[in-house]
Amino acid sequence: MTALRNQAYAACQGHQITPLDKIINHLLTDLRAGRTKVMNEEVLATDRLERSAGRLEQAIADRISAVEKSAAKRVESLESEVNSLKSRLNSLQAEKNALATALEDAQVEYRVLENVTDTVRDRLDETIGRLREALSA
Repeated sequence: MTALRNQAYAACQGHQITPLDKIINHLLTDLRAGRTKVMNEEVLATDRLERSAGRLEQAIADRISAVEKSAAKRVESLESEVNSLKSRLNSLQAEKNALATALEDAQVEYRVLENVTDTVRDRLDETIGRLREALSA
């Protein structure tokens, strides 16, 4: 626009009149140059945006991959721990069964000893009773 004003001013000063088609062509050239500059800026901005989007997509993909790897390691660790706990559980169940059998055996022995004790007590009571009778007579 400044160039157009300068041309108009110069034309008025020297009374030269530039043909209208030259002025229009000059304006169109200026507009095209400006539009090209704007288009170049748009292309650059679009390119930067696409590169940024690409970096963002890559960062997301990297993060997802890292999370998946971490999750896989954690799952593997937990599976190992579960297997270890299952083994420990089986061992403890076997120990419990052995202790239950030992307890049952001890209870049977206790009942046998209780019967023997009762029998001995009864015999002692009888013997003491007979000794009293013998001593009293």
